[in-house]
Amino acid sequence: MGNYPDNWIIIYQNVSIPTGIVSLSDITDNFTWTIPEDIVSGEYKGYVRFDLDKISKNKTNRTYISDSVYFNISGIGNIFIDFWNASNFNLSVNDTLNISINITNNELKPCNIGVFLIIEKFKTISEGEQTKSINCNNIEIKNNTTQKIRCNWTIPSDALTTKNLKIYPKINFTYHNLTIEKRGKEKKINIYGLEDLGKPNLTIISFTPELKFGDFGTTFIKFYSGNYNYSLLSFVTYAYKPKWATKTLSGNTLRSKPCEQDVAVKLKNIKRNQTIYVAIPFFVNQNCDNDCPNGDYIFNIKVCSNLNNSWNEVIRDAKYNITIKGKNPSLCPKTKIIYKTKETSKKKSEVLEMKILNLTTTVIKNHEFTTTIKLKNKANKRISFEIYSYVYKGKKCITGSWTSNKEKISLNKGEEKIVNLTNKIKKDAESGEYTYKVRAVIGYNKIDLTDKIKVIEGLVEDKTIIKENPKLKIWNDTKLRINLSDCQGCKMIIIGPNVSTITNKKYRVFEDFGKYEIFVIKDEVILNKSYFWKEKNVIKNLTKNNLTECSKITGKFYEVKPTENFFSKITNLFFSLIKLMEKSIHNK
Repeated sequence: MGNYPDNWIIIYQNVSIPTGIVSLSDITDNFTWTIPEDIVSGEYKGYVRFDLDKISKNKTNRTYISDSVYFNISGIGNIFIDFWNASNFNLSVNDTLNISINITNNELKPCNIGVFLIIEKFKTISEGEQTKSINCNNIEIKNNTTQKIRCNWTIPSDALTTKNLKIYPKINFTYHNLTIEKRGKEKKINIYGLEDLGKPNLTIISFTPELKFGDFGTTFIKFYSGNYNYSLLSFVTYAYKPKWATKTLSGNTLRSKPCEQDVAVKLKNIKRNQTIYVAIPFFVNQNCDNDCPNGDYIFNIKVCSNLNNSWNEVIRDAKYNITIKGKNPSLCPKTKIIYKTKETSKKKSEVLEMKILNLTTTVIKNHEFTTTIKLKNKANKRISFEIYSYVYKGKKCITGSWTSNKEKISLNKGEEKIVNLTNKIKKDAESGEYTYKVRAVIGYNKIDLTDKIKVIEGLVEDKTIIKENPKLKIWNDTKLRINLSDCQGCKMIIIGPNVSTITNKKYRVFEDFGKYEIFVIKDEVILNKSYFWKEKNVIKNLTKNNLTECSKITGKFYEVKPTENFFSKITNLFFSLIKLMEKSIHNK
């Protein structure tokens, strides 16, 4: 049927069109629709739409729509705006708009009604462009009566000249705990006020075309306020493609709500028709974890105004490119750091030497890996310290807490020791490149070793290695029934007609004919089956599907048997989708 707005009423049925029909007027058929008891009274617009491709063999990609018709329905909420008018539809600033509205209550009891006047895209220099809502009255209208409501409004002195604005009255009332809103017919109004100077705009004057990671930059712009006064404006610039590569003064990535961040330039009391020049600073992140590639970055400038403690975009997009490549080495920690201490002879000697003997460079989500570290005491005394390791990107650790595998070590003078540190990658970690760090803490000193590590999905290619032996039993009588057994802690993802769900339940029942795709998961996909449940008269057409091999189970029911590499392909193609469903679909 396609997607339609929620408030539309859709009457759907198949229509048989004889051969030789060339005009919509030649098609005769009846559409049956039972009017709901709770439908709101009023005028409704209807039309007929023909989607030929839904049933035709020859696809034409054509849709035909008939002329619209209007009809009235008498349901609940029989309260209407019968008529309304204004004394004048051409007004200047400080003029008064006088409105009269006739409202009829055909309900069986009195009703309290809110009456409003709406003007769309109304402009003033203090509040900008908005849909103006004027509260005219709140009044009780007795049943089976019509009452005239008067509404007066003075055009503000800072209104802008704007023509052909939409204007209409609106009422709302409550019927059996249901709030109903109705509006009168639209008319046009002209407002004559201050000259329309246009929207605000900016011009980029200059910026540094090439920077290193960790650099500070400035972009100079010219800003014109246009029609409006602004009590507070915020100017900010940031890099967002191919990566979010700029940061705030507090060191966080500049991404969410940029106009509200500490790096933004905030200026007060900008007047209408004013031109100002602004230098907008930005800070490129250090890129110590090499998450951002060298190359051209797209920067954007955003300008926001603050009205009633709420930030609203004045200028959303003003893009330009800057090349970012190379690093400032002094801003990133070195791969190996050895702290030193003074002896009585004023000579320096190393305290602790650390070396990674082996490191797994590629690890799988939800799996453990162990790294072997060689330690040697270089001091002239016994030392005690803590050592731990973790995997991270930015401020996000993906191996539990930062110190989850912490150990306490003591070494005598000159003593060497081998330690094994085990970490486990979180199940929900994103695939990609991360930094692996080993840290020793001696008093207030920290000794770090870092290296790169890659996290991957770890897809299951061969079902024979799976310890679980799940069994799916599927049958049908009047309904399709799915039962999973011998799979402790497993979940099912079921995708079919009108269903897309992930569930801990082992037994589910469905009523709709069609294809059902079933995944059994426990950390990974451990079983996948596809089933067709069709009416008898369409079974014979099912075997024409050249993608699968079918074998009959019951009179109505077919199982789709995977080909040799089917499971591997399904896992590779749909694993990311399944992971997303695991996170986003509420367990049922």
